[in-house]
Amino acid sequence: MSDTLIAISYFSSDFEAEIAGGKLQASGINSYVFKDDCGGFL
Repeated sequence: MSDTLIAISYFSSDFEAEIAGGKLQASGINSYVFKDDCGGFL
């Protein structure tokens, strides 16, 4: 198993990103949401 992070999609809202991340997590796939919104974290 690789420890490399791969971006599979980009979203315009936090809500959409969190929903997609939740679906991946529910399928047993580790996921992370990174955001850069002029005050968010990266």
